[in-house]
Formats: sequence, structure tokens, C-alpha cells
Amino acid sequence: ALPILQGQRFPSLSTLGKALVRVPDLEDRTRGEAPRRRARKDDHILNKHQMMALRLCIAEGLRDEESVDMTLLQASKEEASPKSSKHSSHGESCANIVGNSVSGTHEIDKVMYEIIHHSIALKYLQALGCRYSSNKYHLPGSSDVSLENQNQLVEYLLDNGFHLLSWKNCTLTVEELKSLELYLKNFHARQRSDSPTGDAFDLMKDTNNIVKYLQAIGVTVREGGTFFIDAWGEEYDKAGIVNKIIKTKDLFTFTEEKSDTHTPRKTRQARSDAALGRKELLALRLWAITAGIPLETFPDPSEVGRPAKLQDDMI
Repeated sequence: ALPILQGQRFPSLSTLGKALVRVPDLEDRTRGEAPRRRARKDDHILNKHQMMALRLCIAEGLRDEESVDMTLLQASKEEASPKSSKHSSHGESCANIVGNSVSGTHEIDKVMYEIIHHSIALKYLQALGCRYSSNKYHLPGSSDVSLENQNQLVEYLLDNGFHLLSWKNCTLTVEELKSLELYLKNFHARQRSDSPTGDAFDLMKDTNNIVKYLQAIGVTVREGGTFFIDAWGEEYDKAGIVNKIIKTKDLFTFTEEKSDTHTPRKTRQARSDAALGRKELLALRLWAITAGIPLETFPDPSEVGRPAKLQDDMI
């Protein structure tokens, strides 16, 4: 349909491809006239990614279906299969280790819509002893720690543990505590997400993706069911690595040696080669959030104090 090729007939797809190589503007809608006219409502227009894919295919040479020797293709597959069987088996084993039993739409809705607002989370944290005074946020008791904003308060608790909160006289209900735990699990994912959560969930459902993303941040999945952070020389079970991902602000710190204040040269290279975008990082965080593993140092909501509603009923 390109005006520059209009009226010409090509005996095969490969011949057409050779002609298209010489076309400077595959999107030409001017029909040889200037200025370019705008696309009409019934025009079929490729987006930039589709156009890029088309250009790459043309550059590599379009192939005719009948020119593909299926016998050679089958022989090639059979030759490659023995070599890849061991790798495939290892990949399947790793994928099974990281696998979660995610219940689809319900889990997406839970993460996207059922997270409490920051103001409600602050109210719950205040019920557990945190306070705001003199334009600063403070931990329970006589702690000297003062923080500039609520985000810093939550990050401090994620880094240092929820045992710092005052649980003894907790009056929050079981449901309120569960909502607070879900808020805390999602904190870093919400702070660093500008990608559609649904798209990230689609990536997360493929466990092979999770294995690949873990490797990109320096975590090796071992066949024994453990996770090894290479730069640290430390091994974790699934609960341990899930909590590390939930609590860590920058997941690429897993590629850095703990004793170094500056990222080593080899780490900077690993970081640049990781090629994980925001969507992939969000998928990895969602994998940790939906793993069904309790938040470390956060007590079981059903065992904390007595639900306020039951106390009221007994008075």
C-alpha cells in the first residue's frame, strides 16, 4: 500500500522485502505530495514499537514460508534437545521453588485497591505508640530517634524491626492489624511504582521471570530450595529472601558488598547490565508480597492484645 511501490507486483515476500529496504519512509502517507497529511480515521497506523519490529524484520530479510526447510528445522531441534535437557530441568526446579499460589484477580484487587491510606496507617502506628510532636515523628517510649516524615518512620521500622512498637496494650482489631501489615508489605512497591500493576502481575505469574529477575539483582536460586545473595555470601530460605525484598528500598543493594560504602566497580557493571525496568522490579516485589509469608518481627494479628470490639462488648 506504500505510494512509492504502488502498481508494482512482487512474486514473493522476500522480493518485497528487498524493495522495502530502499523505502526511506515506511509511514509515508503523503502519496508523494507535501505536506504530510494527517492519518484518517480508517487508516491502519502502526505504533512505534510495531514499526521498529517491522524495520528490523525487513533489514534481516523477509523469508518466504515455502523456503523454510522444515526437515532441517526439526533436525536442529533434536540436536539441541539433549544439550538443553539438564539446563531445562534445573530451570524447572528453580521455577518450582519460587512459585506462589496466586489466586489471580483477587490478589490484583487486594494489592491495587485494598491498601489502606497513609493517614489511616499513621493512625494505627500512633495506636502502637508512635507520636508526632515538634514537627517530627517519634518511636514509642523514650527513643531519641526523630524522623522528618511518615515515609521515614515506616522505612525505619522496616529496616530495624516492628518489635520497636508498643504491642503490650494494643487496642487495634485483628482486621486493622492485618490491614497495617499489608500496608507495610506494599510500602516500597507503592513508593516506586509508576507501572500498571496488572502488567507487573502478568510478568510475575511466569515463575521463570522471577528466577531471571532474582539473578539480575544478584540472588541465585539453588536447587535445594534456598536463595543465595552472591555479593554478601549469605544464604536464605524463601521466607528470608521474601522479607529482604519487602523491606529493602533499593533491590540493587543486593549486588553490593556490605562492608563497602561505595559500590565496587564490578557491582556498578552488574547494576548497569541488570536491565530490569520499573515493571520488572514491581513484578519481583509483587511476588514477595503475594508469597503468603508473614512480615518478619510483625506479630501474628490474632495473638496481639485483645480486639477492641471484644473489649467493648465485655464492658
